[in-house]
Amino acid sequence: MKTNFKIYLLLLALLSLPGFAHAQGTAIGYQGRLNTGGAPATGLYDFTFAVYEAELGGVTETVVAGPLARDAVPVTNGLFNVALDFGPAVFTGPARWLQISVRANGVGDLTPLTPRTPLLPTPYSIFAATAASVPSGTVVADQLNTGGVLPTQGQFLSYDGGNLVWSDPGPAVGDVWSRNLPGTDIYYTAGNVGIGTATPTPGVRLEVNGSTRVTAGGSGGFLQIGTPNGESGLGVVGANRFDLRFDGATLKLAAGVGTGPPPPQYGITINTNGNVGIGMASPLIASQWKLEVNGATRLTPGGSGGAVYISAPNGESGMGIIGANRADLRFDGSTLKLVAGAGVGPPPSGNGVAITTAGNVGIGTTSPVAKLDVRGSGTTEATIWSANERAILSLNSTLAGQNRIWTLESGVFGTPGLFGIYDRTAGRARLTIDTAGVVSVGVLRITGGADLAEPFQMKEEALAKGSVVVIDDEHP
Repeated sequence: MKTNFKIYLLLLALLSLPGFAHAQGTAIGYQGRLNTGGAPATGLYDFTFAVYEAELGGVTETVVAGPLARDAVPVTNGLFNVALDFGPAVFTGPARWLQISVRANGVGDLTPLTPRTPLLPTPYSIFAATAASVPSGTVVADQLNTGGVLPTQGQFLSYDGGNLVWSDPGPAVGDVWSRNLPGTDIYYTAGNVGIGTATPTPGVRLEVNGSTRVTAGGSGGFLQIGTPNGESGLGVVGANRFDLRFDGATLKLAAGVGTGPPPPQYGITINTNGNVGIGMASPLIASQWKLEVNGATRLTPGGSGGAVYISAPNGESGMGIIGANRADLRFDGSTLKLVAGAGVGPPPSGNGVAITTAGNVGIGTTSPVAKLDVRGSGTTEATIWSANERAILSLNSTLAGQNRIWTLESGVFGTPGLFGIYDRTAGRARLTIDTAGVVSVGVLRITGGADLAEPFQMKEEALAKGSVVVIDDEHP
């Protein structure tokens, strides 16, 4: 059996229109009274709501919005309430009618109710429609007329002198605009924006005249562009501070404790000649040195030797390589020392090679008196060693315009173990000693105070007159 339903009472409220009730949404509250069989209904009922452009249904008509289903709506003594949200577009354009369908307890088909209910104006829309009649100084109807044109993204509502229109952001007539507030001024001209200046430089899209502060976040602090320490530049200021400053001659990148301007020697300085200084207010302008460092310097290149320190080792100028042990290169103003020692303390000056400003080289001494001065205590030895050839000590003199070269050689002529005094200028050995101790010399001249004797055995009968003999004690 088909159930007959009828809506006897309808209260419809449009609770929001954009631009007039900003706290509202686009939903409407709908309250009605449902009768079934001539009596108020009670129970759970399923409803659908759809919006149409015509009061009566036609063959070709289409639904404007919906349908919205509201199932198991409580109905008590015929009364029920539902919230419907068809969106704002439903309430623009021509009149609209609401079609309601209902069924009891989810059983059977939904029954469309007739007639359709017209959607009537709400208090908000009535206010908008009658605003022209209110006193002067309030919004009037023609100011709300945008010709039915919807805005595009980024447009804003403006007044053209007779109506409200949707406008694109941009400069006003003449391509110039300004925004003046107490203590501030912003200007736009020909695509350039100036803050603090009415004439931004052509081609500079944003020009700020005055200090600028940017709070970027993070642990470093805020970024401030201005005149740190009276110079042009910027600083990052938080619990501590770093500056990038330029005084017209020297660029300074400095960091320090606290919020005050760090001194320039707390970082890197670069002058207009391109010279770089570390630990100094400014590198020397006329200096040929592209990098100057004022203070001890540590380099950690890695490896087993340790870190390299450029400072004042042992109170002298130089550098040290310090790890488990230590090596120094030091200069005291008159003697250069290259020394090494056990431990991390400065090695003794005698533990290496010393070179004086006179060009003398000392090994084991810092005061060499000859071009090469080797000293030591106990057995002191200097070695010339070859693994597979002659070991040679060369003595070269150009005395009296002659270039005479003598060599002391071990392995002369390529003979293993043969020692010789070799005349390289003449290309011959002058004296040799072999491994049996035999001395060979071309000519031996003895000049006074010496005799030469060679013992050999002879028979008595062969003894010649004038022979010098030595009596053998065993055979007198």
